[in-house]
This record gives sequence, structure tokens and C-alpha cells, in this order.
Amino acid sequence: MRVELCTMTRTKLLQHLPLLLTANPNIIYLRDGEVVVYRRSASPLYQCRYKLADGKWHRVSTRKASAENAVSVACLLYNEARFRQRLGLAHTAQTFAHIADEALAELRQQIDIKGREFERIFLLIYLIHNYNNHLGQF
Repeated sequence: MRVELCTMTRTKLLQHLPLLLTANPNIIYLRDGEVVVYRRSASPLYQCRYKLADGKWHRVSTRKASAENAVSVACLLYNEARFRQRLGLAHTAQTFAHIADEALAELRQQIDIKGREFERIFLLIYLIHNYNNHLGQF
């Protein structure tokens, strides 16, 4: 059963939820199939996957055990991913280590071009990166 839950009003949603709960949904399709909420067999929590603009699917846990809460979280995650796409950002936030690696690569390139003036900055970023690897992410 396909029901567009994300675009429904609260009263219509409450009318359709008993159908979903009695059907014991394993898979719930939202937003014309762009968002799928499902539960894995070994987990009490719902997962969701949503399609990005490039056609790739992204999976994430909703961290919710109830279907109605999982649907709400899945819609919010999808909306956030679409919003970030419109702004030209990645669909997920980058870690400090990833950003530090990019900064190190850029500084290495600048050191090759400009010489010693960037060595101190490079050393500082390198120390922060190694400190982060030893203690975990901030």
C-alpha cells in the first residue's frame, strides 16, 4: 500500500495510520517512492533510504521504533538532503578529519608553489590532524 504521508494533513495522516499499523508495515513508500522507510529483520528500529538528485540512494537509521515517528524523521532527513543539494552542499556533513585532509593537500600544493612561508601553517594543521586521529573526532 502506497500512501503519501509526508504531504498529508494531520487529520488525514491520523485516518491512514490505523491502516498502516494493522498492516504491520515492513516497507513504507513516501514521496512517490523517493523515500522508503523499512525495518530490518534483526533490528527494532526503522531505517530509511532516499534518492539523491544524482540518482544514488542514501541509507540512514531513523533511530525510531514506531512507524509514525520513523516516517516523520525520514521526511525531515529527505527535506534536509534536498535543501543541502539546492545550496550546493554535500548531503551529509563532513568530518573534521576529512576537512583536515583537504586542507593538508591544499597546503602541500601551496608550499610547493610558494616555498617556506606556509611551512608553519602546514605544521600546525598536521599536528591538529594527528591529534584528532589519536583522540577521536571532535
